[in-house]
Amino acid sequence: MSVQSADDLITALQHRCRELLGEVHRLQGERARRAVEKYYSVPETALLLSFSARWVRDQVRAGALERVVRIGRDLRIPASSINRMVEQWTAPDGPGIGARTEGELRRRMAGRREVI
Repeated sequence: MSVQSADDLITALQHRCRELLGEVHRLQGERARRAVEKYYSVPETALLLSFSARWVRDQVRAGALERVVRIGRDLRIPASSINRMVEQWTAPDGPGIGARTEGELRRRMAGRREVI
């Protein structure tokens, strides 16, 4: 093996390593985008929001909670949907949806800014 062919081989290997490293980064980004989201049952959601299970079901029927999954008779509510609802409630321009008064909203949502 000559010096020239050894240099060519090293250059080719370095190039291939860069290609593979780029592919690894691409796959890691793709996996991060497909992260598994946490889903809550109706009773769990009611407990998190300090409302009744019936109220949660009413909100699902009204379309206030998005991307709800039905498994048989059970409902599963994604954490992102709950967070979105909480953000709407705590908007600075008023009590938002789900609370009859601003005081009720404050009592029910005290310390519940984000569901994880």
